[in-house]
Amino acid sequence: MNVLVYISKDVSDADKQYLTTLFSLIQNQLNITIANEAPSWKDSFSLVHLVGCWDAKTLYIYNWAVRTHTAVVLSPLGDLNPWHINNLPTAKRLLLNIPIKRMLKLVGVVHVCGQLEYDTLKAFNVNTNIVRIDNPRITSGIEMTDMANQFMRMYRKTLNTWPASMLTTAELELVGLLVLAGIDAEMYTLMDLRNETIEALATSKWSYVLMYAAQERVLDLLRKGLERLQTTTPSTDLSGFETFNFDPIPEDNNDTEDGEDLEVEEIDEDTDSLDNNAVIKTIVENVRTLYNSLSEDTAHLQLLVNLYASLRLSDYDEEALVQALNKARMLQFFRQAEGVMHNLLKLPEGFMPILPLNDKHTTHLTHKITKVFK
Repeated sequence: MNVLVYISKDVSDADKQYLTTLFSLIQNQLNITIANEAPSWKDSFSLVHLVGCWDAKTLYIYNWAVRTHTAVVLSPLGDLNPWHINNLPTAKRLLLNIPIKRMLKLVGVVHVCGQLEYDTLKAFNVNTNIVRIDNPRITSGIEMTDMANQFMRMYRKTLNTWPASMLTTAELELVGLLVLAGIDAEMYTLMDLRNETIEALATSKWSYVLMYAAQERVLDLLRKGLERLQTTTPSTDLSGFETFNFDPIPEDNNDTEDGEDLEVEEIDEDTDSLDNNAVIKTIVENVRTLYNSLSEDTAHLQLLVNLYASLRLSDYDEEALVQALNKARMLQFFRQAEGVMHNLLKLPEGFMPILPLNDKHTTHLTHKITKVFK
């Protein structure tokens, strides 16, 4: 686990010293980088911990984390107490006030050092995931080792909630293989992917693969894919994982009452009874839904799988589909989505009505949908 800790320049020397001591206690359990500058796009971190608020670099790193779907923990360290805000230079307060409020509203986890800071943030009503871990410098009831253990628990809980931060391309490919086995057993068998899948199951990040599949609403398909392997497979029980409250994707109208992922319905390959125009309309709607989800930051793998199923398991007039997509001004985006499905779900070009695009825009779309950047 690679953790970037950015300590704002406004944090006191005494607090910097205690933080350095704290992180030294957990350095053997994770790889911590304490930085005074923003990371580059080439850097790879599973989690970003921001200490302090009123710093333009804090906001820059937060925005970097959002763009790369990296989990974030924020420790205001008293920066949001009213007396502190009132004592800030007027120019800084006016310049950073709105961006900081936006960050507080969207950041996943906020760590506070005591009851006063906890009550202050609760009064702001900006974030439900507030974790109180007392500071040994101001509270005698906690030792530094206890604080270190609580930090580790907070980090693990954060990564369970935002598991994409822990995945690499290898784990993403495993998800794709299992989902393919679950949705399209015929293609999975024809491509002889069983041995490759079984070998990939040895990943040390299986728990994060499960949490990721659950968030992306493909967990049922992943489980079905495991069943089709007909071999000993890892557990898919999620009951032992501690997470924060977080629902990155609005509920669909057809979700089950208990919130379980619905398996994407396999479409019978005998589609003679379906009107060709209706199938094309469904495909175009699937493309539009995926496209619209990007701007709302609600894209997830189930939407891509729905599109795969409608293309691979339906009969339709390819030329008519291309014309319909062109009329809907979705053809360019569709070709990029084809590239994503080809790379992740092994969709053959023979089942594409038009050649896919595999350029930098396709790569960006892959990152946007999957949230995996490594």
